[in-house]
Amino acid sequence: NKKQVTSNEFLTYAKIRYKEGKSIEAMENTNKAISLDKNNSEAYFFKGMIYYNAIEGNKEFIEGSQTWETMQFFNKAIELNDKNEKFYLKRANLFEIINNYDKAILDYKKVIEINPKTENHIELIDVLIRKKEIKLAHDEVVKLLIKEPSNPELIGRNAILLFKNGENCKARKELERAKKNGLSVTGRLEFFEVMSANCYE
Repeated sequence: NKKQVTSNEFLTYAKIRYKEGKSIEAMENTNKAISLDKNNSEAYFFKGMIYYNAIEGNKEFIEGSQTWETMQFFNKAIELNDKNEKFYLKRANLFEIINNYDKAILDYKKVIEINPKTENHIELIDVLIRKKEIKLAHDEVVKLLIKEPSNPELIGRNAILLFKNGENCKARKELERAKKNGLSVTGRLEFFEVMSANCYE
């Protein structure tokens, strides 16, 4: 008597196949997981992730229907389980890819509601900076720095915001403080801009 494979088991196979670089087999197993359980939010999310990883950095996908299909899978996952922060986080990332910052901000706020950890607040701050909402971003940073005055990522964001506000000398000092506290600036353009800003004191 052969044991029936469950939806979650198919999803586990899908994740293993995907790690092995076998995207087609991963998708087949994900589809089987969904066909066995139409309420498996993780399966819809994983299907969205397979699409999402193909989109990232690929211009023709970003402008094509693939983006909307990916969005549908994330939407479905959220519809089935609206308490999972990673579902909102990835959908927010996807909204950013298509430059829909307003919807990204709403999703990041939802992520913070589910889990108010600092890293989630930083995701929100970063999208506010990209949207050029400097005052809103700065208010958020100041609020968090009261609770975590030596957090290097927060001090670094403060430096970026000071720089964007034309306060170059303060920005450079703040960035030095962030680096002393362990901030890694390697390969991060926004920190390089602060470091190379003119400062006459």
